[in-house]
Amino acid sequence: RIVFLIVGTHGDVLPFLSLAQMLKSRGHRVRLATHGVHRAMVLQHAIEFYPLAGDPRTLSKWMVESGGTIIGEVRTFKSANTKLAMLKDIVHSLWYACTAPDPYDPEASPFVADAIIANPPTFGHIHCAEALGVPLHMMFPQPWTPTTAFPHPMSGLNNEQIGDKNYRSYSVVDQAMWLGNASMINSWRRKTLQLRPIRNGTFAGSLLTRLRVPFSYMWSPAFVPKPSDWPDFVRVVGAFSAHPVSKTDAANPANNEPRTPHNKALAPLMAWLEQGEPPIFIGFGSMVIKKPEALADMIKEAAAATGKRVLVQSNWSKI
Repeated sequence: RIVFLIVGTHGDVLPFLSLAQMLKSRGHRVRLATHGVHRAMVLQHAIEFYPLAGDPRTLSKWMVESGGTIIGEVRTFKSANTKLAMLKDIVHSLWYACTAPDPYDPEASPFVADAIIANPPTFGHIHCAEALGVPLHMMFPQPWTPTTAFPHPMSGLNNEQIGDKNYRSYSVVDQAMWLGNASMINSWRRKTLQLRPIRNGTFAGSLLTRLRVPFSYMWSPAFVPKPSDWPDFVRVVGAFSAHPVSKTDAANPANNEPRTPHNKALAPLMAWLEQGEPPIFIGFGSMVIKKPEALADMIKEAAAATGKRVLVQSNWSKI
């Protein structure tokens, strides 16, 4: 029994569904635990679901507001209590994702995880693994392991230089995130997980690296090769893609091969694509843009200036 603990938007969740499908095809029972808004997507891929707390739209909005950096988090301190409250809800839901049936599925079977696969923003991953005494494997499409090759993505440093500053940025970000959440995590460890609290001064933010927890990075090594100073328990394993599964194919995993979608709603788009040269694709995924109208005007001006066809995917920003 394998549980995926994934915090994030649609783009964070979708790659893990590909791995979940493969593990299921090899005989494992697989559950993907993430925010309730992703339930339909997970079930469409014939994978068991468990609802984690938290709203990915709000998380994305906060990330845009802070610029995705620790310094930005400090600058937006007015919303700190609200952020901590949501993070607490997310963390508290992790244990039940590992040990309880889906509360919204009356036919759900009992579940206790034998292994955990998680992304870093879940925070409670390593503590759940400790409480259960099961293996933990981390996966992410952004670097989270110290290296001199490039800085931590939340450090705010540019990635044009190689050096010790990059390496140290990981420890700085890890410790900052731990210090901001230590009291909440330790309370959860004592009251829910029945574990001892982690003492101050133990650099708990860097536990994943210190304990040599296996970490797989989800991008192509042809795009960014594995840095030479990453240890052997860290790998760059390539990108992942998943596809929905019909009820018929769900009963026969051997049929689950990628196929071209036949959706009538896409017919006008397919016709437009065939009418001219390949367009420039501009996508914003699950980003929540502050001024979508201004961004739309910028895209239209760029298209007019270059004479290029442009295909825009707006998603949550409603461009």
